[in-house]
Amino acid sequence: MTDSSSPDSSPASRNTFAHHLGMKGFLLMEGLLKLVGMKTLYRLGRAAGAVAWYLLPQRRNIVERNLRIVLNPALRGKELQKLSRENFKRTIANFLCSAKTATLTDEQLKHCVTVGGHEQFAAPVLEGRGQVCAIAHSGNWEALARIRAFYPEVERYGSMYRQFDNPLMEEYVYQRRTERGTQMFSKEGGIKAPMKMLKEGGALGVLSDQFVWEGVYVPFFGKVTGTTPLPALLRKRTGADMVAIAVRTDAPGHWIADMGNVVDFSGSDGSLAGDTIEVNRGLETLIRESVLDVFWMHHRWKSVDRFAPQDKKTAALLENMELKPYRILVAVPGALDEALATVPLIRALKTVRCDMQVNVICPSAQLGIWKTVSEVTHVLPHDSLKQLREALAADEFYNEGPLDMGVMLDGDMETLKALEPYGPMMFSGLDTHPGVRKYKFRVKAPVLRAAPPAHRVQLYLQLGGLHGLDVGKPSLFPVKKAAPAEGAPILIAPFSRLGSASEWSREQWDGTGFPFAGTDGSGGSGRRPGARRRAGGTFECGTGCGCAGGSVFRHGRRFGGGSRGWRFPVPLFLPRASGGDSVFHPASGCVPPYGYIQPFPLQPPVLFPLLPEGL
Repeated sequence: MTDSSSPDSSPASRNTFAHHLGMKGFLLMEGLLKLVGMKTLYRLGRAAGAVAWYLLPQRRNIVERNLRIVLNPALRGKELQKLSRENFKRTIANFLCSAKTATLTDEQLKHCVTVGGHEQFAAPVLEGRGQVCAIAHSGNWEALARIRAFYPEVERYGSMYRQFDNPLMEEYVYQRRTERGTQMFSKEGGIKAPMKMLKEGGALGVLSDQFVWEGVYVPFFGKVTGTTPLPALLRKRTGADMVAIAVRTDAPGHWIADMGNVVDFSGSDGSLAGDTIEVNRGLETLIRESVLDVFWMHHRWKSVDRFAPQDKKTAALLENMELKPYRILVAVPGALDEALATVPLIRALKTVRCDMQVNVICPSAQLGIWKTVSEVTHVLPHDSLKQLREALAADEFYNEGPLDMGVMLDGDMETLKALEPYGPMMFSGLDTHPGVRKYKFRVKAPVLRAAPPAHRVQLYLQLGGLHGLDVGKPSLFPVKKAAPAEGAPILIAPFSRLGSASEWSREQWDGTGFPFAGTDGSGGSGRRPGARRRAGGTFECGTGCGCAGGSVFRHGRRFGGGSRGWRFPVPLFLPRASGGDSVFHPASGCVPPYGYIQPFPLQPPVLFPLLPEGL
């Protein structure tokens, strides 16, 4: 292993042709920017931003998603496009002007930037307490690296930053900023040095409004997202004060830096998450003054592959807050037995965090069933791509905010096509889905062809486990507590499976003594217990609801006759609250009076005792 202090491992020895070329391009750009006035450059940047809005549809979608979260979730169409176009214009203009700002003299800088909140910013530093500055990516934020030009009385000012990938550019920028009185601390170097400076009464700037994978998950503009806890941590460990800072455009080529927004921690519970919530509130106050000056091309409310675990204090904080929902869309399989097997996964998703909203896309025939699942907020039934698009665009669904995550279990490419205008969102599903590569599924549960037999419920829960869900909780499989009445018959839950028992012969079923057919339980007619014979040889539904789909044949599963023997679902006892007995027929959409009872293994009241093990 090469020693890190050896010449071979120094930054200079790792410089490549690409690094030198990048550095030449950087210096060339700076030279060109010096030839253009700030106002002219700002106007050129706005024109470039208008072009970028047309050329970068993915970034445009990110901006529009962010603006819906910050301003109004009901924004859409031309109004939303107008706002996103203006944000593009300001972002590109501010970026070019920030690059030019680094080349200005102190006197030139003062002509371009006006500073507000002078006393609030400087007072703690002058008293020797230190000042943490939580900074938003807004306006010409490069001006904040030149803060000594506006505060000569602040002897020590530092900034946390991420190192350039190009070591030549890193050395150039670092040297120029330190020569102007700013101490630079790279995030890769840890927090001991910046903490020391704060304890000695200096001021430290930290860009604080970007998504952080390893951060604390607390609300920003009311929606939970990964947030850096660094400003709150530095304040807690050093006893420094804190201000939130943002720069906003006042006129072409001129900006106002709001430096005096003191962060109030009186409402915090003292935890790191509680303090970070207050930091976010301070930034929100400044951002609302000029939302379109903020760098919204960054995916601020990004979904992560695995949901971050939460401690009890943070969970309690969130439960007491009014939050915008984290919106999950589950596209369930078209076959009813497969669709019902996804219910435990839906329960697991719902319980991850208090802001979870789980919605279901399903065939129209399943609407009545999913309406009875308490964990589901919205059901989007459809039988065509047009119907699904109409359901997604409906005000009652769209106006609750952008979609965050799609769990694609239906294997249908048309569902993904319908969701394209609502991105960016994270997709997950089984690795057999035809859209896995095209739509870049981030989480994929493998379907192993040669694996030992397992119930389909376990396959879907495996996908939940890959998302970091606790899929072993007993609450995912609630059991009906009421005991069956004495002597009550055993009834049948349609569309479940018996594994190898599905192919048992009639003689094998007769040997069990199970009264699955006939009026006397002796078998032979294919008749379902609890049903009554109608004229013409069909049977009425046993729920007493009067549905027209009561025939055992119309309910979609062959119950008797044929060379392959008796095809049979899992038998359940389904008592009706008002007395008597009942059975639920999912294919007809019939819901019995006692409510929804799911087939095994989702919610088994009483199971037939002779079922094969492991079913």
